[in-house]
Amino acid sequence: MDQVSDTTGVFGASRHSTEYGQHNPGEVIAVLQNGIARYARNPAASLVSIRKRLARNLDYANPFSAELVQTLIYERLAPLHARETLKMVTILHSPWNTTPIDLKINYPSIAAKVRRELAGIHGIFAVEFAYFQNVRLRNSRLVAPHCQGICWGDAIHTVTQRGSLRFGGGEFGAVPVVAKDVYDLSGAVRYSFKHPYREYAVYQRRDGRFWHGERELRQMSAFMIWDYARYYGWPDTIFGIGEGALILNQIAKQNRFWRRMN
Repeated sequence: MDQVSDTTGVFGASRHSTEYGQHNPGEVIAVLQNGIARYARNPAASLVSIRKRLARNLDYANPFSAELVQTLIYERLAPLHARETLKMVTILHSPWNTTPIDLKINYPSIAAKVRRELAGIHGIFAVEFAYFQNVRLRNSRLVAPHCQGICWGDAIHTVTQRGSLRFGGGEFGAVPVVAKDVYDLSGAVRYSFKHPYREYAVYQRRDGRFWHGERELRQMSAFMIWDYARYYGWPDTIFGIGEGALILNQIAKQNRFWRRMN
């Protein structure tokens, strides 16, 4: 029997604004619909894939599936948050970088590296990607896969130091690992396991430092991301370390729709 709560019971209103940023599913859906309608070969059939009633298919391309995934993970981390220090962790590793032309993210390889380098730490991660509109790589635009997740355990205080030695960081001096204490668990879960609804840009300041900005997806960018993401399910992109792997196994056992597409 599937065991999942209504997402609105956990996260409240559809517009989420926290210290971790904003996410309005309605705006994301609108941009996706416009992009698919303009660029897809069969818009009518393609638009079906992002309907709310299909959330349990867990398609990575469907923002409503993201909300369901957030609920499943939140419900299992909430009791842990009451007794443990949780950290929201971002991992950047430039060898993972790719382009829209040859976009093929090796999810098992990325998960294996993170498990190996952060052994002894418990956590749940998603492999997501940032699409940069003004950064070039191999005569195309930069797509930067990275890991975003929530970690805990006795060794959690070592995550930044260990990660800084074992991951390559991002473009323009972006540090390999950022770890922040979690105060707002629902906000941290939404940020860590979100639909790729932004595109990014990097600008150089007069003092030589770089500033990273973000914006809502343009129609072409939204279609490009949807066209890639529709071949994957959310379980393809999520992995656990230590107790995090056990939590994901529990989710899979209690919810028959939790399955990999690749």
